[in-house]
Amino acid sequence: MDATYLDTTATNGQTYYYVVQSVNTTGSSGNSPQSVGITPDEQRDDYGACGSDEPCGERNDRAITVSWTASPGASYYTVQRSTLVDKIPQWTLRRC
Repeated sequence: MDATYLDTTATNGQTYYYVVQSVNTTGSSGNSPQSVGITPDEQRDDYGACGSDEPCGERNDRAITVSWTASPGASYYTVQRSTLVDKIPQWTLRRC
């Protein structure tokens, strides 16, 4: 994993799901596979199979660090978050 995003708007006890898109001057990629559900709390743990296609994460107190494999040629990434499994219309966009 060599790209990360720190989601500091997460609420303890709420489960979040993430997808990532890479963006460059020619457009954006499709969504990555969805991450496993990650629920922040006062404990610190790793979630997901880092090194696979989907983003993985580390939960913290009121924050989640999302990690993924960087795409060659990407100018930036769009990280999308949902509280629902497989509900693309519910994604909240974050640019990083």
